[in-house]
Amino acid sequence: QEPGATGTDWRLHYAIELPGLFCEQAQLTGSKGGGSLCRFEIRKGDLILGYRNFCKAGQIRHVLEHEAEALLR
Repeated sequence: QEPGATGTDWRLHYAIELPGLFCEQAQLTGSKGGGSLCRFEIRKGDLILGYRNFCKAGQIRHVLEHEAEALLR
């Protein structure tokens, strides 16, 4: 947020590479930009770890179409 704001002005979406814990991908959006696995470049063999917001058919399909796996809680 910025001074004078009454709500969220922007959102940061990021992907962390394990085990090095460094930021591999990042995207800044406005307040309307929701979180989605479709925002990220997925590579063959990746294992995507995520939370319940990503447990949607279209997002899981995005991962599987790139020959990767998703582990979501």
